[in-house]
Amino acid sequence: MKSVGIKNVGTLENKSEGLSLELYLELFEDELLNLYFLKNGRNAPKPKARKGGRNINRIGFRVFDDQIVFLGITLEKLRRGSGLSEVLLETFFSFVKEMRLKFEETGLIHKPVIAKILKKNGFIPESDDVVIEILPQPENSSLEVPQVRIVRNKINGKKKRTSGSNPDFYEVVPRDQAMNYPLTTDSALVELHTRFIPPECFLDDLNNVICFNRKRIESVFSLISN
Repeated sequence: MKSVGIKNVGTLENKSEGLSLELYLELFEDELLNLYFLKNGRNAPKPKARKGGRNINRIGFRVFDDQIVFLGITLEKLRRGSGLSEVLLETFFSFVKEMRLKFEETGLIHKPVIAKILKKNGFIPESDDVVIEILPQPENSSLEVPQVRIVRNKINGKKKRTSGSNPDFYEVVPRDQAMNYPLTTDSALVELHTRFIPPECFLDDLNNVICFNRKRIESVFSLISN
């Protein structure tokens, strides 16, 4: 899918994480939007076809009139497991607040870690047809996806969902093998393959210091067909 355009739309400062990032917004022909997060000084991304995605920390979403739909987060391999997802998600919340958009639900969430972060922030799953337990990951693990145990699965017996370049969102560990893992807490249980509903007033308590360029954001939004 071809890129329609990309612009620098702001900066992010997070002192607790020691982050100083530039934000770029890219629109594609199918009206998917990506919000990219790059370290200051890194070369700006150039428009290109969306094939397998960029190796850039990013959030995907869509905008329909005055409503925004969060689709997911993708991290560079080196940043996975670093806690960066929570910082980027909070930045996205700030973006929603800045643009005065309605945020009534997410898209279908397939990644266990994203589902866990959403639940931690008070989001409520629409469905509990699929519930998984995120198993403790070994230290210095080279796994690119988390290992999970299926607790409940009512979706046609399917235990995995796949996506383009990375075939698995998670690796299912058989129940008998999962019994050998250390005990987890209730927070390790999350619903998957469902939409999440945000809590009321979730935009009121944000810690990141962000400077958005509304005109540049609106100029990208203006390219979306009505």
